[in-house]
Amino acid sequence: IIAGAGHIARPLCRMGALCGLAVVVVDDRADYANPKFFPEAADIICCPFEEFFGRQFGTDDYIVLVTRGHRHDEDCLRCLVGARLGYLGMIGSKRRIRAVFDDLTSEGVSADWLGQVYAPIGLDIGARTPEEIAVCILAEIIQVRRRGEASVLSLSTGNRTRVCEQN
Repeated sequence: IIAGAGHIARPLCRMGALCGLAVVVVDDRADYANPKFFPEAADIICCPFEEFFGRQFGTDDYIVLVTRGHRHDEDCLRCLVGARLGYLGMIGSKRRIRAVFDDLTSEGVSADWLGQVYAPIGLDIGARTPEEIAVCILAEIIQVRRRGEASVLSLSTGNRTRVCEQN
């Protein structure tokens, strides 16, 4: 489930579908929650975020909060407090994440529950573009889903060797 239908959601939806995920995109703006932008989505829902996230979710649900602003992300997070999810991630700078978590903590949300939120979202690979950020997010979701560990698989010590020698 992708909350927010902006520039990161589009490549994330494409890549998620390519990886076999049934991607649902949610946004409160009809101009953005539009099938022409998300042809690979299993569903596109246009409604207030609080309305959508007011329902029950479970451990089979993987939720990505990439709305147009941290207040919307915070509202989504507030609706999900206490939910046991397969994955819950929120985009943002460390400063922004800290501010959202401070707000929720002051409202009585437990640090233990907030500790389960992947924020800032994604694996740190130095991504800059929306497509690269989508790769980071999807890689983290796959890691959590498959219970993997993020590490470099290469045995290289920095020297590249040719696998196939020409005769």
